[in-house]
Amino acid sequence: MPKSILLLIASWLSIYVLIYEFSKIRKLYISKRDIFLLSAVSWGACLVTITEGLSILTKFSKKPLLVCWILVFLVSLFVSLFLRWKRYGSNLGIKEIWLSLISCFTFQKKRSIILVIIQGLLFFQVATLALVAFQYLPNNWDAMIYHLTRVVHWQQNHSVAHFATNIDRQIQMPPFAEFLLANLQILLNNDRYSNFVQWFAMIICIIGVSNIAEKLGATTIQQYIASLFCAFIPMGILQSTSTQNDYVLAACLICFVSFGVSLMCGHINRIWIIGMGLALGLSLLTKGTAYVFAFPFCILFGFYIIKSYKKSFLKEGLLIVFIALLINTGHFSRNISLYGSPIGPGEMYSNETLSVKGLAANTVRNVALNFAMDSQQPNLIGATSSVILSWLRLVYQSIGLSPTDPKYSIIDSPNVFNLKASYSQNLFYNENFAGNAVHTILIIIAMVAFILGFGALHNRIYIGLYITAVLGSLMFYSGYLKWQVWGSRLLLPLFAIWCPIIAMILFRSRKIVVLVIPIILAIYLLSWTFNNELHPISLTSQMERSRKVQISIDDPLYQQIADEIIASQCKNVGLVLRYDAWEYPFWILLQDQGFKGRIEHINVANVSKKYQDQSFTPCAIIVDSQEVINQPGYEKVIDSRIKLLLNKTLIKN
Repeated sequence: MPKSILLLIASWLSIYVLIYEFSKIRKLYISKRDIFLLSAVSWGACLVTITEGLSILTKFSKKPLLVCWILVFLVSLFVSLFLRWKRYGSNLGIKEIWLSLISCFTFQKKRSIILVIIQGLLFFQVATLALVAFQYLPNNWDAMIYHLTRVVHWQQNHSVAHFATNIDRQIQMPPFAEFLLANLQILLNNDRYSNFVQWFAMIICIIGVSNIAEKLGATTIQQYIASLFCAFIPMGILQSTSTQNDYVLAACLICFVSFGVSLMCGHINRIWIIGMGLALGLSLLTKGTAYVFAFPFCILFGFYIIKSYKKSFLKEGLLIVFIALLINTGHFSRNISLYGSPIGPGEMYSNETLSVKGLAANTVRNVALNFAMDSQQPNLIGATSSVILSWLRLVYQSIGLSPTDPKYSIIDSPNVFNLKASYSQNLFYNENFAGNAVHTILIIIAMVAFILGFGALHNRIYIGLYITAVLGSLMFYSGYLKWQVWGSRLLLPLFAIWCPIIAMILFRSRKIVVLVIPIILAIYLLSWTFNNELHPISLTSQMERSRKVQISIDDPLYQQIADEIIASQCKNVGLVLRYDAWEYPFWILLQDQGFKGRIEHINVANVSKKYQDQSFTPCAIIVDSQEVINQPGYEKVIDSRIKLLLNKTLIKN
């Protein structure tokens, strides 16, 4: 494993030990899983601080990053050892710290056969997905357009400040997931480990949902089942080996909900307030959907802050808000400076009219989306999905809106009730479209069972409030944001948050015939692990395959253009690209051949043109549109869908 990754892991471990020692010396009765989650959001806050701080100094590069992370490790370790020395003197007892970390991943030493099988499935799933994540270089569509492209721009500029771009998603979108990617890529000088950002986010979610379940009164077996269902969410399986950001958001929200549930269940402690502020801030810095997902939980937890802290509730609530805003200060200030809004221009994603009909229509379609893909499968789940989809179609027809109404749908959205007409291929193994039919069915059954009073649930009030908050998140999402055919990807955080409820309501029985159901379902859901469309498991090593093949570039023009620029010895490359163009392949194919020059967007038409460097004179221009730039001295080298113009007067011969 590269030393840089070991440094990042060591810095996180040192923070874990610091929080562990602090909790002991202050006699804070918090679990090891709580410490794990607290250390995760604390480490994330350190990363944001380092990234933003170095960017202000335009020193966002390898050596300064190494220095900062070494300081984090040494300071955390020194303070931890000092606290431990105060407790034990010279007998530091390092073994105890190691055992406390291991205990995050286990619930009890005595295990039944069911627990052993579930543990085995969890280990197999996590290990297999780690192998897949390592085998493949990034090849996700959005990563090629903006996730990884903004990272290479930051590397070039030594700063995360906004830059001139024809693809404004590269600057306006919340950047926390990309901050993680940037730190990895700068420290490693490559993108080999980029997929592990989402993989580790999945680990946080697996541990986090079991922690939530425990706080809500779940038994040990139910905690394991919650983790099992989280690890086997189809969309989660597919995303855990990619460079998307929905699992990163899920991890941040799971931490936020876990700390809030601790407070809700009567464990009054200032550390939950700080943890909630950190987790909420990182959520908002990861993805815009965090606002609608977190809002109902903010209301719920706000009520319990008032109830728990009484006269000092305002101080505690403002502390959460202050920490969250502090984490987002850099990105908010950049967006306000450019767009006049902290979240940037988001009109194209919000419903044109807020109405009960629009809310109902989008809610039905968001539920239907999880059955639309699976209904094409020739099995029991496929047949069940097809029947449920037919029922939902009837419900939607009673609402009286077109299934492609542009007021409540992204432009050119297909009819969710007839996706076969829009897509010739099955997409249920695609990380942008896959549905979560099994989990949706279980959620529906769990809600019905809860309403009918199935079982004498412990903490029934808390569970009811939790369910209300999750449903509220779905309602806010559906009521505010337009329906999107890739919406099942955006809903991944909510599916993770549902897992404790599924486990607690549906699997209360100790009978083997009931407890074996999650195992059967998990084995069925392994299909998504082995049939990932973008990252299929292969017995041959994917690492030996060329970059060109791994990033799924079917058009040879990308490689031809990179080869032509390298041959010309041009050092300043200009880009005139459409809003959805694949930019990252140009960077990476050039860098793989030793390119050391600059790549900048030119002829920028949007508001970011104010950042354009007027002194930048390209000797090559890549154009990804039908337009032709008529500039004296340029020769059109490649005339096709993607064009390359070379300025012969500026190129070294």
